[in-house]
Amino acid sequence: MASRNSQETRASKWRRALLATGGLGIAVAGVCAARTLWLAPAAAQPVNPAAGVRAQTPQPTPPPGSATEYTAAIVASFNEHAVVTREELGDYLIARFGVAKLETCVNNRIIDKACRERKITVDAGEIEQRFAEDLKGINIDRIRFVKEFLRRANKNLVEWKEDVLRQDLLLAKLCRDRVTVTEEDIRDGFEARFGEKVDCRVIHWADEKEAQADYPRIHDEQTFLDVAKHQHTSALASTAGKIAAFGRHNMDNKDLETAAFALQPGAVSPLVKVPDGCIAIRCEGRIPADKTATLDKVKATIKDEILETKVQKEIKTIKATLRKDADPQCFLEKPAATLDLAETKIAAKAGRAPGTVVATIHGTIPVTRQELGEFLITRFGGEQVELLVHKRIIEEACRALNITVNDDEVEAGCADDCSRRQMDETKFVEEVLKPNRTTTYQWREDLVRPRLMLAKLCRERVKVTEEDLRMAFDAHHGEMVECRMILWPQDGMKQAMQNYAKIRDDDKEFDQAARAQQSPSLALKGGRTVISRHTTGDADLEKKAFGLQPGEVSELFGTPNGVVVLKCDRHIPPDASISFADRRPELEREVMERKIRIEIPIYFAELRRLAQPRLILRDPNKPEQLQEQAEAEVKDVKLPGKK
Repeated sequence: MASRNSQETRASKWRRALLATGGLGIAVAGVCAARTLWLAPAAAQPVNPAAGVRAQTPQPTPPPGSATEYTAAIVASFNEHAVVTREELGDYLIARFGVAKLETCVNNRIIDKACRERKITVDAGEIEQRFAEDLKGINIDRIRFVKEFLRRANKNLVEWKEDVLRQDLLLAKLCRDRVTVTEEDIRDGFEARFGEKVDCRVIHWADEKEAQADYPRIHDEQTFLDVAKHQHTSALASTAGKIAAFGRHNMDNKDLETAAFALQPGAVSPLVKVPDGCIAIRCEGRIPADKTATLDKVKATIKDEILETKVQKEIKTIKATLRKDADPQCFLEKPAATLDLAETKIAAKAGRAPGTVVATIHGTIPVTRQELGEFLITRFGGEQVELLVHKRIIEEACRALNITVNDDEVEAGCADDCSRRQMDETKFVEEVLKPNRTTTYQWREDLVRPRLMLAKLCRERVKVTEEDLRMAFDAHHGEMVECRMILWPQDGMKQAMQNYAKIRDDDKEFDQAARAQQSPSLALKGGRTVISRHTTGDADLEKKAFGLQPGEVSELFGTPNGVVVLKCDRHIPPDASISFADRRPELEREVMERKIRIEIPIYFAELRRLAQPRLILRDPNKPEQLQEQAEAEVKDVKLPGKK
């Protein structure tokens, strides 16, 4: 087993790679809220169970991995006899993730084939041991690793174990007999760690002409620092060019290493050409060798580290060689949502049989649709099957009432989503979908289409009354109050009471407190807001606002969002130029849509309760199952090196 230092080196490398993928995903916004709405519990009027549901009698489970198992095995059921088969789940996942994940599936097949021919295997115990070592190396627990690091890398735990750890372990075994560690390597490794080191700063230019222009003036220390802080490589700019001290034999680029060790403190090297530009080095100091270390004591550790480094380098070489020899060819169609409507209808007719070939390796070895489906089910089946069941529940309810949503309606719904955010589709995809890791296909088929189906299902349940229309008209065109609001959190009453007298009696104090309050949206506007009747969902807040005269300050009062105080600036009279009769048709549509939006989660919660879905697949990525999974793996699988 590699040394602790090599484990930490490897873990640090992965940590940097994960951090480079960017910040955490933001909460699902706007259109993406449909996923949450489907799950929202709520009371509702009784709903008749969907009639005419296809009856399918569960059959005995066929042999694992067989075509029969894929087409017939049940992964979920609902509405008593309606079922979701493994093939249906596979098709669902292929439509959403197939094109993006096919290359990983093919690469795994290439590596598995090469290892199988050499009788190289990796078991679950080895993967779990490697995972535990890596977690220890970066000092993080399993649940936090999944929530933070894997989310940044846009992977789940199964993907990490199967497509990163397993493949890395297989390739390491495949490469191990291809590398050797010589005595010279060990001596160089000892000198790299315990020999003399140089502490320095560097400036990297992508453009050689720019480097030549800057070089004459960077021999001055302050100028060097100024140029280093503004260089184009952001990682170097952030430290003013400072890099970790290094010894001999540490750099792949020997010219840079030679130039660095030729310097005395304060000296600047000549420009050194590198593949992506030019580099200048300024020596900050020389660190003498560690005379207390002896080669005999650390030889085994250094040998392990060098072996690990050489294996990792060889992995890159062998991966490229294996892929070139395999010459993979992929045939899976792009997702239908990226096509126009005419192309979509053609794509829908394409072959979807489990045996359909979606890729080949080595010219004749096929990767079938079933294999890709199983690959995706292993990684995403547990977390996606519930969404598929929800989609099926809605479809069955619509089928029972002869309700349909066509492609033109879906396109109109997508256009409406963009319009509501005042974006074109390109901007909507970039700023709304991508940050939420949602594809255009998922947007259309998993969010917009089900939402439109549910809207049609709810339409008969919703009535628009004359009172509703009058309230809507009053909200738009009736009297309004322009005021300033200060909002404290729910536990902020004590703080609010301490400041109340001061802000009540001094407008400047009120304005200052409004601009400094914790709510960013209110603080940005100095607390200014316009309140209409029937718009806030808080009748008490509206009553207090309309009860104030200009200049008056309300008492402190509680709201669902926290403790509030209002100061009235002015009353805005009703707009007498607009008549109720002229606005009535538009108000009817508006009120109907609003009531339907409110009804959708209530109705779906009832549909789901009546459907009583039973999920057979488990989601191994749920936090509550992570610890259980780890304990089971450690208990049931003998770890290498343990009796």
